[in-house]
Amino acid sequence: MTTTKPHAKGRDWWTTATKPDGGFVLIREDAIYSLWEALQCDEIELRDLRVWLACFELLERRCVADAKRTPRFTLDELHALVGGVGGQHLRRSLARLSKLDFIRWSEHKIELLGSRRSSLVSTGRLIPFPRRLLRSMVAKSHPSVVATTLGHAIRCLYFRGGKVVSGGYCKSSWVSETFGISLRAVKEARSELVSRGVLLPHTCDQTRLNRFGLPTVVNLFWKPTTQSAPPTRKSTTQPAPPSKHSETSYRKYEHQKPVIPPTPNGVLFRTRRRTLPTDFHVVPDDLKSPHRLVSLFYAAESRGWVKRCEADKLDFFAAAAHARRVGTRNMPGLFAHLVRHRRFQFISQEDEDDARRVIRCLRHPLAASGLPGNAGVLQHHGRNLASIDVVRTRSNR
Repeated sequence: MTTTKPHAKGRDWWTTATKPDGGFVLIREDAIYSLWEALQCDEIELRDLRVWLACFELLERRCVADAKRTPRFTLDELHALVGGVGGQHLRRSLARLSKLDFIRWSEHKIELLGSRRSSLVSTGRLIPFPRRLLRSMVAKSHPSVVATTLGHAIRCLYFRGGKVVSGGYCKSSWVSETFGISLRAVKEARSELVSRGVLLPHTCDQTRLNRFGLPTVVNLFWKPTTQSAPPTRKSTTQPAPPSKHSETSYRKYEHQKPVIPPTPNGVLFRTRRRTLPTDFHVVPDDLKSPHRLVSLFYAAESRGWVKRCEADKLDFFAAAAHARRVGTRNMPGLFAHLVRHRRFQFISQEDEDDARRVIRCLRHPLAASGLPGNAGVLQHHGRNLASIDVVRTRSNR
């Protein structure tokens, strides 16, 4: 059974509620940007951001408490929201947040950047965040889910006239650029939120989709369908117990040796590197001998001038073709200069075509016709020259 999405027209598709199911918390927009910027600069970790968001839930639980009562905040209550190992990890998160002046934590008082009842300086629009969605988000550890949830909350949730208004346009590309998450991850996270019922997408004309994005409503009456299992509490101060195994020895291998893939011409290349010459003394006849060029390639690789990849193999043989074509007085010197300083930008398409024919004949010695210079040596050294892999053209790099 297929269901059609409602069409977004005017403001009739917006959802308004005096109080969403489960309540809501007010978070400053610029505080979210500040925390995420610190996360991108590696000043805090993702767990620290989740701890900061979970502290809003701790404060909201005590908003209706009697003024004569002194609240008490514990790490156990914070651990129940964030999950994970807890213990020393939560203390480190609070220490990093306190160092950057994002939070002031004590046993009887919490001050948060972005809270309207905090003495920490913060400006910006207040975002009404549903508490059920907040608790579900701080328990998630994937950054794309957290970033996508925060992005849609910024674009689709408003606090106007003492009421929560849900409805707005949000583009996946905007979330990707603002929070530094790949576009594919944002789309996957949004699909997950839609499947869970957190986001309710609508349809509209293509012009609005291209300009503003997808019209979306954050479900103010959403509730989790399944209750997750309570987090397993592990001690962070005592060493882990020894693992029990039925077998007493691990000195055995249960995997098979990997099979050496054959080369395209069906011959296994087993030539040892130490048997190949490592000197890079170039003479004019070397530029005409493909076998000598292979030895020079290994010598250049040992000096770090080239790498054993398809691009550098093509550039190396094309440099030899370029030296043969344009060199007049010192062809070996020109070739050595191009390889040593990686001046491959002077190579032409004609040089690449010539190098491609040489490498193809190196891999197939029977097809050694049409090579420049002494090509008969390929018939004698075809087995050792089979290490030259198929190269790709420079246009595909």
